[in-house]
Amino acid sequence: LIFINAVGHLEWFHAGVQRLRVCFDSALSSGNAEMGFFCALQLVIFSILSGEKELTSLLKDIDYYLHLLETYKSEVSKNFLLSSRETVSMLIDKGEATSIEAKENLGDVTDPGNIILDTFYCHQVLRNFWLGYGERCRHFAQKGFARIPQGKYFFHIIKFYYGLSLLEMLKKKLNSARQKEVEEIIESMKVAVKHADSNIRN
Repeated sequence: LIFINAVGHLEWFHAGVQRLRVCFDSALSSGNAEMGFFCALQLVIFSILSGEKELTSLLKDIDYYLHLLETYKSEVSKNFLLSSRETVSMLIDKGEATSIEAKENLGDVTDPGNIILDTFYCHQVLRNFWLGYGERCRHFAQKGFARIPQGKYFFHIIKFYYGLSLLEMLKKKLNSARQKEVEEIIESMKVAVKHADSNIRN
C-alpha cells in the first residue's frame, strides 16, 4: 500500500486497482479498518482515472464503502469518498438521479496542508473537463497548481486535463501565449509517459 500511495501512478492503474482491492479485503478481514479504507480511497481514484470500471458499477462500490463507514466511522475517509462519489454522479447524469444529500466537508480552505481541498480541485478539473466546461476546468486547475506539490500524482493528472482543455480552447481561437503553455505541458507529459506509459497514453 505504501508503494501504491507513493508511486502507484508510475504503474498501470488497472494493476493498482486490482492490488488495492486485495489489500482492502485483507485489511478489513484482519481488523485494520483504517488501512482498508485508505486502500478503498486509492482504488476509487484509480478506477475513475483509468476507466477500469463502468461508472454505475463504480458508484455502487462507493456507496458500499460509505455504508461500511457507518460502522467504522472515519470522517476523513468519508470526505474523500464523497468527493469521488460526486464526480462519478456528475459524469453519469449530472447528479440528476444519482446525487445524494451528503457532501464532502472541505474543512479550512486556508490551510496549506488540507489534502481534502487538493482532492477537491482535482475532482473539479475532471468533472468540468468531461462535462465540457473548459473555463471552469482551467480555473480549478490553476487553483490546484497553486497548492499541490509537483511530485504528487494529482498535480500531473490536473496538468494533463488542463493541457487537453487548452487544446480545445486553441481549436476555437488562436492564442500564442496559450500555445506556448500547451507545448510546455506536452514536454512534461513526455517525461510522464516514460514513467507510466499506459496511464498517460490510455
